[in-house]
Amino acid sequence: MYQYLVKTFVIMTLFSVVLTAGQTGKITGKVLDKETSNPLPGVNVLLENTSMGAATDSDGKFVILDIPPGLYTVKLSFIGYATVTIENVRATADLTTNLYSINMAPEAIEGETITVTAEKPLLEVNATNEVHVVRAEDIKNLPVRGYANVVALQTSVVDDGGTLHIRGGRSEEVGYYVDGVSAVDPYSLTRRGSIPNISIEEVSFQAGGFGAEYGAAGAGIVNTTTKTGGNRLALTGEFMTDIGATEPGKDKDALYSYGYNLYSAGVGGPVPGLDFIKFYGALEYIGQDDSPTAGSFPVYNKELNIANGRPENGDPFTDLNGNTTWDAGESYTDNDGDGAYTAPSYLRVGDEDIDFVYGPRADNWYNRLNANWNILIDLPIAMRLKVGGTYFDSHSSNYSHYRSLFSYYNDASTMDGTSSAGSLKHRYYQSESTINNYYLRLSGAVPGFDQMFFTAQYSHGSIKDDSYDPVTKDGWGHFVYEDGTVSETKVPYIQGGKWYDLSGTPTWVYTDGSGNEVERTEWDFDPSLTFVQINYDTTYINPLNRATGTGPVPYVEIANYGVAGVNSGYTGIYKAEKLRDDIKANLLWQLGDHEIKIGGNLERGEIKRYSVSGSWAAIGFNSNKPYSEDGDRWDWDPTYNNDVGALVWGADGIPDFQQDPSDTYDGEDPDDDPDNDNNTYTYDAYWDDYLFQVYKSAYANNVGYDVTGVGLAEMQDINKARTPITMAAYFQDKFELDDLILNVGLRWDHIDPANKVFNPLTGGNQNIVIDSEGRLAETVFWRDLDGDGVRDPREYTSATPTDDDSQGLAHQLDVTPSAQLSPRIGIGFPITDRTAFHATYGKYLQAARWDNLYISWNRFLSNIQQGNYTTSSNPELQPTKTTEYEIGFKQLVTDDISIDMTLFYTEKKDFIQIRNVAASPTGYALYSNGDFSTIKGMAFSLRTRRLGNAKLDANYTLSYGGGTGSNADTGYRIAWLGGNDPTFTSPLTFDQRHTANIVLDYRTGNRGRLKLFGANMLFRYGSGMRYTPSKPRTAVFGGQLSDQPVAALNSGTMPATFNIDMRIDKTFMVNNISLGLFCVIKNVLNNESVQSVYNFSGLPNNDGYLTTQAGQNWVNDYSIGSPVLGEQLYTSRITSPGRYGSPRQVQIGLRVDF
Repeated sequence: MYQYLVKTFVIMTLFSVVLTAGQTGKITGKVLDKETSNPLPGVNVLLENTSMGAATDSDGKFVILDIPPGLYTVKLSFIGYATVTIENVRATADLTTNLYSINMAPEAIEGETITVTAEKPLLEVNATNEVHVVRAEDIKNLPVRGYANVVALQTSVVDDGGTLHIRGGRSEEVGYYVDGVSAVDPYSLTRRGSIPNISIEEVSFQAGGFGAEYGAAGAGIVNTTTKTGGNRLALTGEFMTDIGATEPGKDKDALYSYGYNLYSAGVGGPVPGLDFIKFYGALEYIGQDDSPTAGSFPVYNKELNIANGRPENGDPFTDLNGNTTWDAGESYTDNDGDGAYTAPSYLRVGDEDIDFVYGPRADNWYNRLNANWNILIDLPIAMRLKVGGTYFDSHSSNYSHYRSLFSYYNDASTMDGTSSAGSLKHRYYQSESTINNYYLRLSGAVPGFDQMFFTAQYSHGSIKDDSYDPVTKDGWGHFVYEDGTVSETKVPYIQGGKWYDLSGTPTWVYTDGSGNEVERTEWDFDPSLTFVQINYDTTYINPLNRATGTGPVPYVEIANYGVAGVNSGYTGIYKAEKLRDDIKANLLWQLGDHEIKIGGNLERGEIKRYSVSGSWAAIGFNSNKPYSEDGDRWDWDPTYNNDVGALVWGADGIPDFQQDPSDTYDGEDPDDDPDNDNNTYTYDAYWDDYLFQVYKSAYANNVGYDVTGVGLAEMQDINKARTPITMAAYFQDKFELDDLILNVGLRWDHIDPANKVFNPLTGGNQNIVIDSEGRLAETVFWRDLDGDGVRDPREYTSATPTDDDSQGLAHQLDVTPSAQLSPRIGIGFPITDRTAFHATYGKYLQAARWDNLYISWNRFLSNIQQGNYTTSSNPELQPTKTTEYEIGFKQLVTDDISIDMTLFYTEKKDFIQIRNVAASPTGYALYSNGDFSTIKGMAFSLRTRRLGNAKLDANYTLSYGGGTGSNADTGYRIAWLGGNDPTFTSPLTFDQRHTANIVLDYRTGNRGRLKLFGANMLFRYGSGMRYTPSKPRTAVFGGQLSDQPVAALNSGTMPATFNIDMRIDKTFMVNNISLGLFCVIKNVLNNESVQSVYNFSGLPNNDGYLTTQAGQNWVNDYSIGSPVLGEQLYTSRITSPGRYGSPRQVQIGLRVDF
């Protein structure tokens, strides 16, 4: 016995180093003699066409563990008894399928087999929390696609424009898994990617109360299992497209096509000749020309210049130099007879030039490719090896309402000039994402132990994101040195703000003593000449890139719609790479009536991200031009440039942008180059410092990249890629009797952000010390400012040794990892196979989002030094904590009708909010722990089996959610105004009081005149989200920094939403091939479901500005066209189509199965 316990302990310890999201289910039952009702021991129970099975014990009970989700045939055989076969038995991840009592009759005829078909359970009576499982056969018939949309139909879920909130939790509190691998982006804690709809085997949804094996979630778990290959080859193909008008129109209720096309295929089965190896793979491509919304939008209906996208409402002219604008000397036709050339102008647009339409919006497209695959190998040693993965690739052009009316470019244009060879496109930002996950999983029986199984898994995930302007992309370009010469070197992200043409030779312009203009081809040191300017070939390099910054002053007269030639927003340049390596494992042991799980996980992440304002980078190169290595000035000359210059390191020991008489390139060797024996300041070192200053001033946020984002500058250690590490271990015991289920668990989480925090001995994050080069000081030194001889942390103010302190202290320290024990307990009372009660209590821990946790220290210092009131990530953020209580009951009202009701109460604390920090040298806003919330509610569902041809699945959720903040940025405006988040609770913005869903499915089967016909109707209702009623404030022209509330926070309720979707299908059988034709109608009633509103009105199209005197002044005095057009234009400007849900769409398709 002692050796047995030691052996058990060693095995459990070995496998408990690492957790896997539940991927298998369990089938149990009790076998009785039909005539005597006595238990039958030793009955063989097998899952046909698998190696899985068990034998009944002395009480006639059997348990089959570690079963992948799916449909199985259970075969029971015993000498002297007729064989019993039970078909369509469903195994579900994390749940027990109880077949209850199975009667075996003495064999009357040799070889007799009795076959029965299991009915799909209406209740998960063995669950101790609220669990909903949607299987492949039901997902196929729904008018929605994707596992997230399936989850949105369940109880306790609020769908906020595609963002899911479960039981009042924030969107980042949901754990998503696909085949046991996390589908969550750790940077934002949002669901990323998708998988082919035809590949889904089941979606298991737990709204709270989940067991100790699950971590990194505080509200719910979504566990999606994909199909594996069966015992025969099976293929599925699917095609969908939408129908309707392909051009926008003025009729809101017309049927429009949005260019939707879907192609999908899946194949699975055994490898020929190797039946112990099964495979499955699915591929899905979706292309769409526009993401449909129900709102209207304006379009300019007149001609635009094919090259530059500007209105053709000026005088025609002959463009001799091809720069798309009229220049003196070029001939023109004086159409308006004013005797002068009249240039095109947005301000001459009239009432008849703009239409307000519905339907597809041009250039708002996306293309997505997603796939999943797996190979399952049944090893000869009672083990299984599974290898699989998912792939997602997306490329999209992202609609911007600001740029939707006039912001065009020719798609054949480049960074170096316009073109008329292509076609005009809206200049929308484009995004690319690639997500790749793969896993290797070994599972099977532990030798020497009855009913003990193990699972060990390694997985790797990567997410790559890139956003860019379609014209300039990475913005590589030449620049001008301070001596006027053009660089041979190119630097990134400056094309968006560069205004000069570098294709030719510049000309230096001077005036002589007589005032005459003199031109030179290079800098002239003649003291009798006065420098005027440097002329380049053209004023602008490209009409698409008109000026530094964001371009011309916004056009007030056209409601500040963006125009052609304005930079598309380099403030948003972004790229990121997120990697994750996971080692997971668990032990599963059926020890009598105890199902024991021991496991854990070890995960290492890596985050690299970069963003910069290219416009500000261009400003840096333009206003503080760098010195050239060969042709520039090496020492100070007051007649050359006495006000502003490039960064130099002079004899004064201060690297700066201001020239001083002592500034030369002679001085200390700050790069410590061992080859630089003469101890002079090398040009490479100067250039590296210059790049640092320019890109830092452009708000470079570089984590894992150098300050330029492309490796042109030296990488600082503090800005290297972050590599957080999380560990967890858990123990869970599920004790199952006929009338009691006790699920007890304990989880330990350890989170190491692998980050740096400010040393509390030097003042913590309230005392930031910056060295003379503008970098964060590594060591800080004490200066006895008050003369008391006491080392006050706030007196560590120097980046160099002082008379009081020659040793100093480290400015930053490694962050201290956090850890927590989280107990969880669930109790179930299956009073009968028709009635069950359950109750749960649990504590849950979730690490902070990486984007709230990690920031480039360069960006942090830019926020502080440049006085911008921006928000900084906080390396000291602690995990958020949730405590949840739940009680409920399930009842089988009849054999075909069930009800399920759950009451829940949740407390959340240490959630992220924005708070102001009083610091030196200046205060700043910081993400901090502090928000809390409480949520209470009731979830009710009613389900039926098929009653005749129809079945019903209906649910309703009542929820009350309040807290100090709804997301990390709730207090952004408050912090901007110098305050901090409130400490009192208000309704959360996603506190939707009433939510209801009804799914009605009708199938004729193989009966009746219309065989294999089906219809599915989906009804959805939401009582509306929350907003804060406020005074009128223009959303277009600025002026007020923040809304001015006139009622309590989030006391207003947005309009309720109601939506009906429908799917109709007819299947034809041709030999063994199933051909299914179907039609999906989304938003049958074409309702305008409101997604966001203005706080003045609670409506999506009224910010109140036009009710004010200022608004009326604009309509009558400043807007283009008549007051009527002005009002229409302003209303359209504030009414982005994205403020509404999707309009009616009709899609038709074909599905083939064989």
